[in-house]
Amino acid sequence: MDYKIPPASRDYDTKRIVERPDGFYWHDEQESGRIFGPFPTLLEATQDMEYNAESDYEPGETLEQAVAYSWFLEDAARVEIQARNLGVKDADGLLSDQEIVDRQVMTGRVFERMWRYLTDGDEELQALAEYCLLEKVDI
Repeated sequence: MDYKIPPASRDYDTKRIVERPDGFYWHDEQESGRIFGPFPTLLEATQDMEYNAESDYEPGETLEQAVAYSWFLEDAARVEIQARNLGVKDADGLLSDQEIVDRQVMTGRVFERMWRYLTDGDEELQALAEYCLLEKVDI
């Protein structure tokens, strides 16, 4: 089975990870010149190096939720553009505050169903799932 290797982050050009007897460290050569660590595993050092404090990631938010929210926002923007092209004014057709609250649901496996819809037929995801089953790795 062939696996595609994702391209390396551009940050890898200016940061490097080294292994020492007490763990893994990463060195930010251009930004601050600081050394971060030790980390018990290479994976943890890499995750810390890639962490971005300015990210809009919410703790507890899953990949499925983030992708679904993104898709929902893009779809809402598409609908709004179509409405504006039809001549709908800003105040026309707006939802009331209560209607907005009523539509903000997380029940009914909304995110899981959207994830399955968006990833249906994705060969890379299928390969990852098969690998995780063989290696008994949790996704």
